[in-house]
Amino acid sequence: MDDKTASKNISSEGDKVMEELIQTLPQEKDWVGSTLYQYQGFWYSLVPAKAVISFQNHFKAHDTDIFLITAPKSGTTWLKALIFSIVNRKQFPHTQSPLLATSPHDLVPIIEFSIYSKNQTLDLGNGNFPSPRIFATHTPYGTLPSSILKSNCRIVYLCRNPLDQFISDWHFIVNNFPRKEDFKPFSIEEGFDRFCKGIHAFGPFWEHVLGYWKMSLEHPEKVLFLKYEDLKKDITSNLMKLADFLGYPFSEEEIRQGVVEEISKLCSFETLKTVEVNMTGERPDGLKNSAFFRNAKPGRVVGSVIPYENGKNVKDGYNAKIFYRNAVLPPQNVSPHCFLRTSTTNQEKPGIQAGRDPQAKLQPSMAAKPPPGMVIDINSNPYYQPRAKAEQLNDRLPIDTKLMQAQSQFGAVGAAVVAVAAHRNLGTVQYGLS
Repeated sequence: MDDKTASKNISSEGDKVMEELIQTLPQEKDWVGSTLYQYQGFWYSLVPAKAVISFQNHFKAHDTDIFLITAPKSGTTWLKALIFSIVNRKQFPHTQSPLLATSPHDLVPIIEFSIYSKNQTLDLGNGNFPSPRIFATHTPYGTLPSSILKSNCRIVYLCRNPLDQFISDWHFIVNNFPRKEDFKPFSIEEGFDRFCKGIHAFGPFWEHVLGYWKMSLEHPEKVLFLKYEDLKKDITSNLMKLADFLGYPFSEEEIRQGVVEEISKLCSFETLKTVEVNMTGERPDGLKNSAFFRNAKPGRVVGSVIPYENGKNVKDGYNAKIFYRNAVLPPQNVSPHCFLRTSTTNQEKPGIQAGRDPQAKLQPSMAAKPPPGMVIDINSNPYYQPRAKAEQLNDRLPIDTKLMQAQSQFGAVGAAVVAVAAHRNLGTVQYGLS
């Protein structure tokens, strides 16, 4: 028996074992009726589930590898373009960049939908991926292959406001994936409820984010934790931070010549949306490239789930009394979601009243609980704002007061549950934007 026949037989046997494993996993339905499978605490559709397991079992990391990791619809396409441009800027001047003729998804392949989506035992050491290899993935930290954790490769994690991320992911899934026959579609409110419960692709959201946040604190030389909103607000300084972390720092001469600004412009939504392949091409699975280019602005979440105007109620199936724009997205100049302000009386009253209202409907909760064995510094906070005043961070405030304030500030994402988890397990975790 030759090597090809032996390899085929091994692959066939592996596929059989994979199918048997998949069928033993807990199952749920996603927003369009496809089956989600829960593997090691996270939910995946069929193709990503198989790919993640193969990735975990077969991938061999190199010390020079670069991984960009996100939850879906958190700026993955943008980050692909930025990292590719930083690493390859010596080889390709910005006027000749492959990004002007090629999709970022072809330049930086993603593990779940490209690398391991068809070939479950793909050999990545065959020279098809020159060093440094750049890969994208949505895989949670605890499920990464051991070779990645043991190697000196770099991980860049980009997170996004969960409310913005939900809306973007909702539009992407509902508008680009056909609904299964005989499946009654979820309303956006029902979809949001399941999102808050963690039942969505690559969810739960909080566990995904906090796994990488924790490792960025423990191993800052290996994991860089970035926020989508920070990149939108100040792309230049964040590009320089990213380049330094990757080991490709900008020289003083490059800075004077405006190379940082050139990369920023090249990778911008305004530039990439004009590239023909991004607007007309298709992925191997038939998904249009244009589906990945939806203009996203931080804090600009609209629709029936959360409000879009300061101080106005949302008229929907949830309790409108505590759906406030400022309550969901606190102003940027305050720190964690549990703080003491003297100017929030009018904002807190509706939240307090809603909490006492026996007719109020329960809000969907997003429990910010860590994976087993995961411990996070009680004072850590991925959205910490150093401009907060000392009196706003008074840890001596009674826990009941903190929870009350958290409820008024984060009513739309299950404030009480988030606050309890934050204070008793995780510390303050804020996703607030102005």
